Amino acid sequence: MFQPRYPHLCSPLKVGPLTLRNRMASAPTSLATLGPGGHPSLENIAYYELRAKGGACIVTMGDVIVHGTGLAHPEAVLLTDPDVLPALVPLAEAIRRHGAVASIEIDHGGGKANPMFTSDHVSHGPSAIRAAGGYDVEPMSVDFLHEIADAYGKGAAVAKLAGFQMVTLHAGHGWLIHQFLSPLTNHREDEYGGSFENRCRFMLEVIGRIRAHCGPDFPIEVRMSGTELADEQGGYTLADGVEIAKVLDGKVDLIHVSTGGGHPSGGTVMHPSMFLPHGCNVYLAAEIKKHVSTPVATVGSLSEPDKMEQIIASGQADLVCMARALIADPYLPQKVMEGRPEDIRPCQRCYNCQGGMFVTRNMRCAVDPVIGNELRGQIPVPLTRPRKVLIAGGGPAGMVAAVTAAKRGHDVTLCEASDSLGGAIRYAKHVPFKKYLDDYLHYLIRQVGRAGVQVRLGARVTPDLAEALAPDVLIAAVGARPIVPKLPGMDLPHVVMGGKAHEVIGTLGQRVAIIGGGLVGTELAIHLADLGKRPVVLEMRSDYAVDSNPQHKNAIHWQKEHLIDFRLNTRVTAVTPEGLEAVDQAGQPVFVPADSVVVAAVGYRADETQVEALRFTAPEFHWIGDCCRPGKVGDAVRMGYYTALDL
Repeated sequence: MFQPRYPHLCSPLKVGPLTLRNRMASAPTSLATLGPGGHPSLENIAYYELRAKGGACIVTMGDVIVHGTGLAHPEAVLLTDPDVLPALVPLAEAIRRHGAVASIEIDHGGGKANPMFTSDHVSHGPSAIRAAGGYDVEPMSVDFLHEIADAYGKGAAVAKLAGFQMVTLHAGHGWLIHQFLSPLTNHREDEYGGSFENRCRFMLEVIGRIRAHCGPDFPIEVRMSGTELADEQGGYTLADGVEIAKVLDGKVDLIHVSTGGGHPSGGTVMHPSMFLPHGCNVYLAAEIKKHVSTPVATVGSLSEPDKMEQIIASGQADLVCMARALIADPYLPQKVMEGRPEDIRPCQRCYNCQGGMFVTRNMRCAVDPVIGNELRGQIPVPLTRPRKVLIAGGGPAGMVAAVTAAKRGHDVTLCEASDSLGGAIRYAKHVPFKKYLDDYLHYLIRQVGRAGVQVRLGARVTPDLAEALAPDVLIAAVGARPIVPKLPGMDLPHVVMGGKAHEVIGTLGQRVAIIGGGLVGTELAIHLADLGKRPVVLEMRSDYAVDSNPQHKNAIHWQKEHLIDFRLNTRVTAVTPEGLEAVDQAGQPVFVPADSVVVAAVGYRADETQVEALRFTAPEFHWIGDCCRPGKVGDAVRMGYYTALDL
């Protein structure tokens, strides 16, 4: 008999009349873009279906709005649309056909709804407040409040008719129901405000309307914030979150405990950044579970099977919910069920997925190149006529290309000039908050070995070597070289190039001046500050980390900015034995004393010399990664993957 490596994670769970196949659920995730008419497209369906195929017990479609007055952005599905039902049917079916429970998250933006997108061009909430978006929120009349409560019930009925097996009622993260629960946004003096009982009234009416429209056997999951993370501002605390859960106990089928919603910094804890520990929000679910008999789910950057197993085994929660972890590897639950944790592609907590949604309205993952291209991006049937492929360079682009080509059936040789694979990401082992990037490096190395790729270390690909190996295809992934600024004093012994800084960090002095305040320089400064050093970052532009996505920038701002001395609008003119000479925006001289100087973010230049030397050494030639276009890890991963997919 098969004995699961993670018996608690792999055990079934009863939620109402449903039996879940394991304890790993796909948390609600929004869609970056919709199809014509604001309906789910085939690509959207493939996105959710991939999580069901990967073994999640519940797959939840997120951010579905129950009333036209509740739209916070234009890429949300509206359940009052008379044409939405035919679009939802195949989505629910795609989830169910793989053994997962199809769920749908229903909500209303309330004061978060943007008047630009609402049906009446007004933002409605419990009370008249000024929204974070800069617009005024109009208080809801009792009649209108009842209309919205019934809209939740009608929306749930539409979801049930479409084939969804349960509904997730969003009562956290600052959405409408949360706004009624919170003393920060609910200043009403009628039966829906004031006392704790009154602030819970709207939530209970919504639950009652869902039961009335869908029947007692249609499971309801409530997603709530265990705390608003706004104690100093007067938001509700964990003690209040326990009381909210006690109100829900016995009235719903699953209590899903998240956090945040009452403070601008909450987003980086609600969706924990790379600077926070694994499972940092589990304590909320653990405390609530002590006080209720309803099954409790926890969420928040959960991805490590050993720790998730301990969460379930110790009784801190009954279910773990994952969003970003299942973007990085949709097959994580299946790999846990099969006892293969080493094959899980680790999430970086880099916010590449969320940041892309906010900026370009396209979801992308730094480590999974299929995300955002689920219909066309998966590896096809292996070839019948394999080719001989030579890859020059063992960084992320080269390794991903090698694994992908080998899985397609090609004969692949990967050559790396140094004595180890990893390229530009080898530094991650020195930085605690880059642990998952180091994990990803070792994941790639294991995949290279398992794919049957022939690896040659200490072997730089030259025209002579290429001629000797006679490949059908040569892929150059030889990286980039740092641009060294032409400043006086660059040859002084206390000057270190950024790519080497983490390797020699123990030799750096207490006062470290960093030239360049892009993402590289900023993250280096964070690492130095965490070690107790005093970093100073000099940046010519008016802001730091401008090349990071908005979510990661916010995490830096709220959690780490206070550790670093930023000198913006400051141009370095010379390096001296005592520090840096510079000029400020007004042209006034500035001197920054420093024991060590790190040139962190002056940019990289593609290694065109190596590329051109290899261009005509095989019948087919490609160049990928930084030697094509210096960028981030995700850029290299996608370029390597899709280049190999086309072979």
